[in-house]
Amino acid sequence: MNPLVGVLQVGPLETPPELLLVLLALVVAIIVARFVLALAKKVIIIGLIIVGTLWVLAELGFQFGVF
Repeated sequence: MNPLVGVLQVGPLETPPELLLVLLALVVAIIVARFVLALAKKVIIIGLIIVGTLWVLAELGFQFGVF
């Protein structure tokens, strides 16, 4: 048996359309992940600003019932 036969067989991704579909799915997953991470980053920054503002105002003597 030729040793290259095992290298060339990649399981279910033997035809170009199957490989193309897998690569397309990978691109979609990366784009969705980038969108979700960008959204999460904005939510965390907004939360930091709100908590920081409430903390500074509490230190200045304003009462909000939060801290």
